[in-house]
Amino acid sequence: MSDAALLSKFTKLSIGGMVPIERSGQRIYSDHDFIYLIGGYNPNPPRTLSDAWRFNRLTHKWQKCGLADPANPLPDTLASFSLVSRGQQSDFSCSFNEAYIFGGTKVPFGGNSNTNRLYWIKIDSLGKIHLKLQSISGPLLLPKIYGQGMCRCIEKRAKGKTFEVLYIIGGTDGHEYTMDVYRLQRDIAAPQDESWELTLLSERNIDEVGRYRLEVVPFQNLLVTFGGSISNQFIFKLDVLTVFDLEMRRFEKIQTKSDPVYGFPEERSCHSIVHREDFVYLIGGYGMEMNAFSAIWRFNLQNFEWRKIEEYNRLPVPVYFHASTLTPDGCIFVFGGVEKQNTQERHERRVNDLQRMWLQPPSLSYFASISLLRDVPDRQLLRLTNECVRCSDIFKIPVIGRHWRDGLTEGLIYDDFPIQPPECILL
Repeated sequence: MSDAALLSKFTKLSIGGMVPIERSGQRIYSDHDFIYLIGGYNPNPPRTLSDAWRFNRLTHKWQKCGLADPANPLPDTLASFSLVSRGQQSDFSCSFNEAYIFGGTKVPFGGNSNTNRLYWIKIDSLGKIHLKLQSISGPLLLPKIYGQGMCRCIEKRAKGKTFEVLYIIGGTDGHEYTMDVYRLQRDIAAPQDESWELTLLSERNIDEVGRYRLEVVPFQNLLVTFGGSISNQFIFKLDVLTVFDLEMRRFEKIQTKSDPVYGFPEERSCHSIVHREDFVYLIGGYGMEMNAFSAIWRFNLQNFEWRKIEEYNRLPVPVYFHASTLTPDGCIFVFGGVEKQNTQERHERRVNDLQRMWLQPPSLSYFASISLLRDVPDRQLLRLTNECVRCSDIFKIPVIGRHWRDGLTEGLIYDDFPIQPPECILL
């Protein structure tokens, strides 16, 4: 099969060298250069993972990220937390390497193990983690929950002010399940030490059934939710979606349209979604039979219609409790999660697989960069630090170290030529 054909469907990437430990309950986000991995849970022995990694999209190498300030470590509640990137797909200059993380839990799950803290996180060009606890103003307190949905919006209000807004919905404290809707907002130009204004948008003790491990996307004046569950007792279907009207401040039900051939996707929990323009892509998860789904579905936010992606295009490793991200140039990455090995015995195992699918053809410069890197000897590739080879530099003049050989057919690099500091790039 050609490289182009492989890039148009989900593939499991072959990765050598140091890799993150198998995990579930983690989150990932991305920029033009890296896939960033935060936290997760591993059962052998049972522990929450308070680490961060980044995956170089050109070299296919993982790098464990260190702390910019050793006195300011990542929290130990990084299981089933929520994360949103600060980047906007339409703006190349946005801060894609920055994100917000909220909530989460640790072993033993629930109760006093939960948190209600909101953090800003950034992983800089050297792979160092910067973390800042956010302050929240007002009489309300956010609940200590995990498994909630969260999304980010930029909203313009009266008098021309623009706000950065986070919406948080659902989740559990380990005993009770909620569908409370919270809004956090502050001026888009505010410094990171300025407080967020917190508002509870929904009425407490509403009739809407609570759930956790749901996903949510903003669309016009709606928060559209997908799936979720009450433990393993009840999993929500996807033919009728629960939405929250931000203007009316109330929940509504929307009947969706089925795929003319395949109908509706099955009920879903512990899945992931990525949002691109008017489309939401539904990936993995499990249903009432506790089997991991491999099929990929697309939901149209304009007409509320489901479409199943081509039957041959499935996750090579079906998973749930995994994490997904969409890169600015239109590539979906899926990392980790739980793979069901034996449905009869309900045997589960965590994985550290990275799976990928392009939603659009990659640029010719990307193909050229990948092709050149294939010819670099392994020993030389290892000498290229993660900050030296970057997708965002592929339009610049190609420089590695100080010299190239005269002919590409002779090989790319003299092994004895020194590699320059981080400003050196490939393509």
